[in-house]
Amino acid sequence: MKSVLYLFISLFLGSYNILAEPKKSESSRFNLYIDAGTFVIINSVFVNLEAHIASSRSERIHLYVRGAYGSMNALAFGTGKMVGSKTSIGALTLLTGEGNHHFETGAGVFHNDGIIVPFVDLGYRFQKPEGGIVLRGKAGILGVGLGLGYAF
Repeated sequence: MKSVLYLFISLFLGSYNILAEPKKSESSRFNLYIDAGTFVIINSVFVNLEAHIASSRSERIHLYVRGAYGSMNALAFGTGKMVGSKTSIGALTLLTGEGNHHFETGAGVFHNDGIIVPFVDLGYRFQKPEGGIVLRGKAGILGVGLGLGYAF
């Protein structure tokens, strides 16, 4: 009877170690940031909200879905005045890298006055995996820009 009890305890403890998964780091679930950009005669300001939707097993690749709303202003030829319009963005953002430093790729569409235009951005992002301050720099079809926000 004792040997059966020892066998049961050994199997239980052995299976516990086999089934245990390594603890993964908690990635921030949401990122909220403001970015400002410029492209020749156009400038823009957007409020962005990203939601984390997937990570690689190695935790080196993260995928976010992004929605943004803001304004784009362009210099109207002949008048010298800036003309603005409200713009919305829907995109996917891919972050790669470990720790706080990430390469960022974003692709999606922006909608401005009935016109839908695809875009791609490439950039750098400082963001701790567990959340906190977010600093961004990007360049792409919509121009170059900087962003500041918070991940939680």
